[in-house]
Order: sequence, then structure tokens, then C-alpha cells
Amino acid sequence: MRSSGAAFDLGENEERRAVVRMPGAEIAQYGIAAFAVAGIIYIVDKVLKQRSNKSLAEVIENNTKAIESLTVLLQVNMARQEAKIEEVLGWVKRGGKGE
Repeated sequence: MRSSGAAFDLGENEERRAVVRMPGAEIAQYGIAAFAVAGIIYIVDKVLKQRSNKSLAEVIENNTKAIESLTVLLQVNMARQEAKIEEVLGWVKRGGKGE
């Protein structure tokens, strides 16, 4: 006599042992595997975001330094241009004649 959820195995002593099969064991293994893969993807995503945030901070810092250098360069050039303009204005006020 067999029950619907069990399989019977005849051993050496011809004893009947019930082997119970879990209907969702394979599904559970796939679920655990999917959960593990999702965890790995999550960790890799966090590591990559952390690296990109560090890279972004480095880019911002480098851009800030470049803008500061450019500002200094522009200030120097403007000071030179103002000096030239003053020189030209003085020359025009004198009537455009050499000294």
C-alpha cells in the first residue's frame, strides 16, 4: 500500500522505509540561489557607487583647483590690461605725441 506523498524502498531486510519527498525542495534551492545572486549584485553595486562617489569628489576637487588657477590668471591679465589702458589714455591726453 502506497500513500500519495511517499515512495517506498525495500532494503536488504525487506523492511519498508518511507522516503518523504519535499515538494518544494528544488524551489527552495532556487530561491536561496536567487537571494545569494541578488546579494552579490547589491554588494557590487554599493562598491561601484562608492568608487564613483570618490571619483566624483576627486573631479570636483581638481575642477575647483583649475578654476582657482584660472581666476588668478584672469586677474593678472586684467591688471596688465588696465595698466596698458592707463598708458594709452595718458598718451591720448598728452595729444598723442611721444614723450
